[in-house]
Amino acid sequence: MKLLEYEKPRPSARIGGLFGIIACPIMVIQMLVQGTIMVRLGRMFVAETEEAQRQSIAILYRGLRNFDIGIDLAFDLFFFTAWILLGFSMLKSKHFGKIFGAPGIVLFGITAVLNIWTAPNPPSFEMAPIVSLWVLAVYIQMLRSAKSV
Repeated sequence: MKLLEYEKPRPSARIGGLFGIIACPIMVIQMLVQGTIMVRLGRMFVAETEEAQRQSIAILYRGLRNFDIGIDLAFDLFFFTAWILLGFSMLKSKHFGKIFGAPGIVLFGITAVLNIWTAPNPPSFEMAPIVSLWVLAVYIQMLRSAKSV
């Protein structure tokens, strides 16, 4: 973020950074919900022998799954918005420019639309590998640019 604001202040970089910071604890909450509650209920379901208890666990699971989906969508909104805003701030940066900014905006825009459109299911075409390569290129460029600053 500081590299994007090195030449001049860019509100899109500042807001994008803030959205990225907000996305991090949302991801931690999502991992806690998925990793503890969902796994624990799955184990309880498998271990239970009485059908009435299994049905109760299944109902509880479905209810908690709605919270999980909501948390996932909140993360998507903050995370993708952060990168889209950072992409906009890259457009006029001498360190990144349109070569990095425009693909970032397009990639994260498409990914956001796909993830939100297909929620609660993952999209049939996963953009994560392509987006990850772009993020890697941005980090490499950031390290190269930091040497000259």
